[in-house]
This record gives sequence, structure tokens and C-alpha cells, in this order.
Amino acid sequence: SLALCSIANISGLELVQALHVEVQHNLVSKSSSPNVKKKAALCLLRLVRASPNLVAGREFAPHIAQLLQDRHLGVLTSTMSLLNGLA
Repeated sequence: SLALCSIANISGLELVQALHVEVQHNLVSKSSSPNVKKKAALCLLRLVRASPNLVAGREFAPHIAQLLQDRHLGVLTSTMSLLNGLA
């Protein structure tokens, strides 16, 4: 969780491009805790704001739909923030 916050606050383009796949993996992994999913969604939002071409909306849409079915309120609100950022 702390590592995701650190990644979100570092704005180096090379680092953003290198780590966005790992952040996406943490977001959609079934083994991730709700807190990690929440932080990963917010981290990915910051990365997308820094470099808008990182996430392909059509490819990532099924994962967003799956996250919107989560029962954890923090995951839902952070996913909605990510969805608004991708729009």
C-alpha cells in the first residue's frame, strides 16, 4: 500500500511507463486486499493523469466492470474516480 502511494507521487515518465502494468495487476488481482485495490486504483489514476496514453479503455473495461461489483466501499469509490479520470 505504501509502495503504491510512493509510485503515485513520483512523476518520472520512465518510472510511470515501467510500473503501470504492475499497478494494473495489483488492481485486478483476486489475491489483493481491498485496501491494496483502493490504493492501486488511485495510483493508476495519478499515473493516467501524468501520461494519458498508458491505459487502453477498451482493454481495461472488463476489469473496471469487475471492480464495480466489489462490496468494499473504498474500492468502489476509488474505481469510480479512476473511471472518471479515464473518461
